[in-house]
Amino acid sequence: MRKKMAGSTRLFVSHDTHTVISLCSRVLVMDHGNLVFDGSPRDAVEFYTKSVQNKQIYTGDTGESAADPGSREKESPVNDVNWIDVDPASCSGVGAVVIEKIAVTNTEGCDVTVVQPGDCIAVEMLVHVKQAKENLIFGYIVRDRVGLDIFGENSVRTEGFLSLDTGSFRVYFEFIWPDIRPAEYTLTLGIGEGENPLDHIIQCWAHNVKAFEMTSFSAPVHCLFNNKIQAFHLTESR
Repeated sequence: MRKKMAGSTRLFVSHDTHTVISLCSRVLVMDHGNLVFDGSPRDAVEFYTKSVQNKQIYTGDTGESAADPGSREKESPVNDVNWIDVDPASCSGVGAVVIEKIAVTNTEGCDVTVVQPGDCIAVEMLVHVKQAKENLIFGYIVRDRVGLDIFGENSVRTEGFLSLDTGSFRVYFEFIWPDIRPAEYTLTLGIGEGENPLDHIIQCWAHNVKAFEMTSFSAPVHCLFNNKIQAFHLTESR
């Protein structure tokens, strides 16, 4: 596409920010039919990303948000949560402990749909315990668009095994988004029971309950992720 677009003016319309960065030299950002940004691909994608994450409402006149984000009170990730109901059809497991609602935000409490390397993702789950349990494990998996498990972790490494009585509980944790290939990813949340973090009873897995679009302004990612060359030497051989 880059070769075919060389030497001519083409209009490319897309929500695929990685492709926009790769192909375009100038980017216009539209919001409800209004032009809200006109600039370089990097600046445009950054503007678009922040607008999505901060839930800005654009005036369409100057490209500025109708409300100054710095003047808004920060939403608490604990007390002011925009819950997403978990469809029981998306869940698997024994079901003595279930995930009823989730919230996935940035650290300011705003919903996240577009992510970049280094972003802190805050996850909260509303969990119902039907039967008192010991040795509970809470974790997450991020999958790519074809369902491959890309990265994840559970609470054993940081918190050990947890015990809960019957009732409702709120589980909160954070993770940093790694520098992986720009693409679409989904989040799966899970609760296990047992003393082995890799082999235990699945109480509840809520599959693909949140979708992300990954963008990157760093060096090109050649494979799934980059692993830096630590030493490189070039010498003349005689």
